[in-house]
Amino acid sequence: MSLSKYETFLEVAKTQNMSKAAANTHQTVPGVSYAIARLEEELGLPLFVRSRGRISLTEAGEGLLPYMAEILNAQQRLEEAAASMKGMEWGTVRVGGLRSVTKRWLPGILKDMNRQYPNIHIEIILNLYEEIENNLTEGVIDVAFAGEPSSKMLEFHHMVDDPYVVVMAKSHPLAERQSISLEELKEEKFILPNWGSDREIMGLIGEYGLSKQTIHMIKDVGTIVSMVENHLGLTVLPRLMIANETAEISAVPLSDWPPRRFGIVTAATGKCSPSTSKFVECTKNWIKNKKKLGAGGKGVEFLKRK
Repeated sequence: MSLSKYETFLEVAKTQNMSKAAANTHQTVPGVSYAIARLEEELGLPLFVRSRGRISLTEAGEGLLPYMAEILNAQQRLEEAAASMKGMEWGTVRVGGLRSVTKRWLPGILKDMNRQYPNIHIEIILNLYEEIENNLTEGVIDVAFAGEPSSKMLEFHHMVDDPYVVVMAKSHPLAERQSISLEELKEEKFILPNWGSDREIMGLIGEYGLSKQTIHMIKDVGTIVSMVENHLGLTVLPRLMIANETAEISAVPLSDWPPRRFGIVTAATGKCSPSTSKFVECTKNWIKNKKKLGAGGKGVEFLKRK
């Protein structure tokens, strides 16, 4: 089975559309259909269900998805390693993760990458917070800006400590406090993020009984902040989550909850491509240089309280 069949499979799985997959892989629709049919024949398993113009993965297709991605990633690592031995530096790094951090950090990191490795292409993948670990495991992205992962299949590179803050409207009586404890918020209503994979926030909710005071559980940070701004309740979030928010809000540090560890998440050691490893090292150096500039260093200044 040729590698192009795996690439075609992954593109169809991602787009759930034969025409889009054909355009993205520079093939014809019949060519994509033939490649999928050949792959199903050789594996002896149905990989997709076709119904009313939609195409979706079967249970077998879902199960084989990470293996297909691993084969393509291994091929990329092989080609990049061979190029590196010839004195060439090239490849593609697909970057995802927390959008507020990507927006603030990535421009500076890209400048350094372009200067050191001009032939390494950076592709930015916009994914939801709760999708990050799956996207990394399945090979949709190579690296992500995120908190410490729960999966042991992933490697975490700690960059900064990201404090949890209570977010409230600027006119709230507690908005000018330097810090606040959750014990002081027993009578408040909360609008909290609906991320089942976030162990820290779920632990906080359980320990302090905030579920009894929670009136909404929402995935989108922008929507949560907008509701807070309109006095519908308070929320608790890591500070980096609201780094780009311009709403009329105040973020007061929690005095009784430790910060989360934040950094770069990649596949386990040995499964990263040479270009991904170079991106990680470049990011580490960029963060280190910014920290040397002090708390006001451009690029990390949003770690301070607004």
